[in-house]
Amino acid sequence: ETCIGVAAMGEKSDRISLLGHEVGHKLLGGPTHGISEAFAQWLNCLCLRACGGEEVAAKVERKYEAAFRAADPDGTALDVADPEVSAEHFHACMGKWFWIIGHLETRYAADFLKRYVAAINKRFRMNGSHHRMQDGKRIRATMADLVLAMSDAAGEDLAPWFRSIGTRLDRPTGR
Repeated sequence: ETCIGVAAMGEKSDRISLLGHEVGHKLLGGPTHGISEAFAQWLNCLCLRACGGEEVAAKVERKYEAAFRAADPDGTALDVADPEVSAEHFHACMGKWFWIIGHLETRYAADFLKRYVAAINKRFRMNGSHHRMQDGKRIRATMADLVLAMSDAAGEDLAPWFRSIGTRLDRPTGR
């Protein structure tokens, strides 16, 4: 368990946002820039809420949700694992990722991402947002790697569900 303290909150919650964002990159990973940013923004919103910034967090979430629903109304069109889609529809993919996290927390309990962090750290040694270490080498993490760790956290194989919402899963590089 880790506790992160924030000494002061700027007028627009800048310090909390920055802290949550950077910690999100280090803890949660992501094979694409969009997934990494979505994880970081999600943790940013958690930090904001914990420090009384509910209004700011809700505004951030509404922005991404609106972009997601405009681009992918039924939740199956955007492939969050595709770097080109992630770049072209950045805010929509972030919104879809927020939706994915919300679904997983609802289905597998509010501590799902806490279990995911434990699982990804048990399965892989992360090295920044997009890479993990294997045999002393930096290897780009894949969406399948993340889904393996999420499956560990859920206690069941989540690959079929991810595929059903339009996510392509490359062969995992994990052991």
